[in-house]
Amino acid sequence: MPVRQIASANTAEGGAVITPSNTVNQPVPFRAIWVGTGGNIDLFFSDGTSVVFSSVPAGMFAVGGLRVNAAGTTASNLVAVY
Repeated sequence: MPVRQIASANTAEGGAVITPSNTVNQPVPFRAIWVGTGGNIDLFFSDGTSVVFSSVPAGMFAVGGLRVNAAGTTASNLVAVY
């Protein structure tokens, strides 16, 4: 019988390109965001609040949420990590 490898809690199991929107959530809540080009990220959380993170550098941004709002977001090439 083949051995099935189980992903750890810190391993990504999926991802999707983020198109910032003020109304449309990602299909799955994400655990982090890959930021291709740094800037501001207006993040909408599962509790209904949002906050703008200023000057986020390119790379892995280890903050999860439901969507990235278009209004305050200047960062680009964003990928949701599940």
